[in-house]
Amino acid sequence: MVTFYDDDLPVEGTKHNKALYLTVKCEDSAVTRALVDNGSSANICPLSTLDKLKIDHDRIHKNNVCIRGFDGGVTDTVGNIMLELTIGSVEFTMEFQVLDVAVSYNLLLGRPWIHAAKAVSSSLHQMVKFEWDRQDVMLHGEDTACTVGGAIVPFVETDGDKGSWVYQIYDTVLVNKIPDGKSIPLPRVASATVMIVSEMLSNGFVPGKGLGAEL
Repeated sequence: MVTFYDDDLPVEGTKHNKALYLTVKCEDSAVTRALVDNGSSANICPLSTLDKLKIDHDRIHKNNVCIRGFDGGVTDTVGNIMLELTIGSVEFTMEFQVLDVAVSYNLLLGRPWIHAAKAVSSSLHQMVKFEWDRQDVMLHGEDTACTVGGAIVPFVETDGDKGSWVYQIYDTVLVNKIPDGKSIPLPRVASATVMIVSEMLSNGFVPGKGLGAEL
């Protein structure tokens, strides 16, 4: 059982409104500002982070996924990519959706990573806890840059403060793009639905008038 205690609270106690950022190792570099967000159904990697890591864009696989924020706005992904991560002392190979957008994080660790690690995060306590290979793993939110596993590796940081970013909740949406000049296919109606509607109309159903006593 994963439990958080008052002793786990940061120095300022409950008087903060900080998001939970970790410093993780991605490929061969330590990456700061990896946002842990259990409201996101996808792991997100901005294209700018791949450029900072000098990861070839050829590794990005094109897909038909869109990312939708809780405000309803939809953004096409560049594609998806598999990245090697070391979080704490544990290694993960995770799929990330790549977005060409300006955001306040270098990576976003959503539910795919949280569930794979069976992790429990607390932004209040600025901590992530999970069990791996019968060992308890505890990760603290970052205050200042720190080494990852004692290794000396290049650091990837954000390009300054990009403002107050609220729309961090993401959902993935599969889309079928219609080529120019092609008509949009009509939705299929189940035969059972057609039968029920036909029966209702034959028994005197009038749209907008309710079912009536005989139906």
